[in-house]
Amino acid sequence: MESFGDVWTNALAIIKENVSSTSYDSWISLLRPIKFEDDKAFLYAQTNFQKQLIINKLKSQKSCELL
Repeated sequence: MESFGDVWTNALAIIKENVSSTSYDSWISLLRPIKFEDDKAFLYAQTNFQKQLIINKLKSQKSCELL
């Protein structure tokens, strides 16, 4: 069974393939995994601006709860 860290690393690789390198480097790579619960990944965003930008840009993808 993979750890949440392993799953997050795999998720980052998939996300990186589907967003621009600028978006990935500026916003996605700054997210930090908090926990995985009830089939949801809870991620920490450093600022509310980062959180809202990611939610708005990726809302068509499977959602994650950003803290």
